[in-house]
Amino acid sequence: MTQSGSGTVGIWFRPTAPASLVDVHYLSPGAGQQSFRMTNNAGTWQQSVSGLPSGFTLEYWFTYERNGPLLDTPHLTYTVGSGDGGGGGGSGAGTFPITFQNNTRGAYPGSQIYITVLGQVTPGQWSYMRADGTMAHISHLDATGPGHLVKNGVNYPDMSFTLTQSGGSVPSPTPIRGGRIYVSLGSPMYIPVSPDDQGWGGPDLRNPNDPNTDVYYDWYEYTYVHGHVAFGGNTTQVDQFGFPMTARLTQAATGYDNTQGITMTRAQVMSQYAASVGTVFKPLQSAYRIATPASSTAWV
Repeated sequence: MTQSGSGTVGIWFRPTAPASLVDVHYLSPGAGQQSFRMTNNAGTWQQSVSGLPSGFTLEYWFTYERNGPLLDTPHLTYTVGSGDGGGGGGSGAGTFPITFQNNTRGAYPGSQIYITVLGQVTPGQWSYMRADGTMAHISHLDATGPGHLVKNGVNYPDMSFTLTQSGGSVPSPTPIRGGRIYVSLGSPMYIPVSPDDQGWGGPDLRNPNDPNTDVYYDWYEYTYVHGHVAFGGNTTQVDQFGFPMTARLTQAATGYDNTQGITMTRAQVMSQYAASVGTVFKPLQSAYRIATPASSTAWV
């Protein structure tokens, strides 16, 4: 970011690999989100923004192409008139680390714990997270791209990464709406993408041909928009119980520290369920999960 005049700033972005396009998005003082295709100047993409009042904190981010997929950067900020901008790099305000902890007691190494994060970083457009925390737009073409998944003769995009690949922590996007964090053990999630790239198919336990029927998985839900929507999340488990999960939320500024979820072992939960429910509910339990009646073909 460079200040090129009163109320005018120059935004630049230099990707680590050649890109066929780079778009910059920013929140203007009075017109909301603005998006522009940047100009490529010998590998540095540039865009000028004018009409910004002194002292205004400009929030901006980029969408760029890398080997086909489109990736979104974290949100960055620059205060007009401060002269402290750095262009297209660094970590933006409002992000926070999502740290994963392996509590399988040695049953699964980090290389066999898969994370699949899906959500809308741009309203109306679904993206998935890569192991480095960048977000990529979902694409049905990934089902036949390098490293794609195959199950029962059907191709699927590989939108998962392992705990080992992430190093145990990823940065949360500063905006994410309708976010889901699937955790699966021993196998990635098999999630199709619609041909128009506008939607994806979550696991459906009422479909006997669903590729995730024999996958151990569960998920978290969360939504967060920096400066607009406070973090909201839960461990879900209203559709099924796959394995115990907890979520710990901390905030250093206030000393807030709260943990929610199931702390019993999976074996304890499974055993107590089997011992406490009536005959009509027993078919809801399998080796992979305990399903709710609305999510199970076993319910009669």
